[in-house]
Amino acid sequence: MDVYHEWFLAESYPEQGKALRVVIIDPEAAEEESTDSGWFIGVMVNESLEVIEVKISGVPEEIPSRLYRLTDQAWEVFNTLDLQPEEVIIFRYLEDDQSDGLIFDISRLLN
Repeated sequence: MDVYHEWFLAESYPEQGKALRVVIIDPEAAEEESTDSGWFIGVMVNESLEVIEVKISGVPEEIPSRLYRLTDQAWEVFNTLDLQPEEVIIFRYLEDDQSDGLIFDISRLLN
C-alpha cells in the first residue's frame, strides 16, 4: 500500500494526518505490512544483528525506542540518507521474529 499525505503527520498515537491518496498495490501484502515514523537514534549491533534504533512518534516518552532490522535493499537506501540522530524518518515494515520489525522501505520525513 502506498499512502500519499499532505504536509506533516501529527505526533499523536496513532498518528493523524490528511491522506491525499491511498493505493493498495497487493491486497494480501497490505494486511501484513505496517507504516510508522519516528526519530532515528542510531545503528547498533544487537545479538549479532545490525539494527537501527527508532523512537516512535506519538508514543509516551517512558516507552523505550524500538529496534528494527533492514532488508538489504533498505540498507542501501538507508546508507544514502546519511541520517543524523534525531532526524525524523518514515518507514514500512513487516513483522519479524528477530527484532521489532523488518524494514523494507525507509525515507527521511522532511520538515
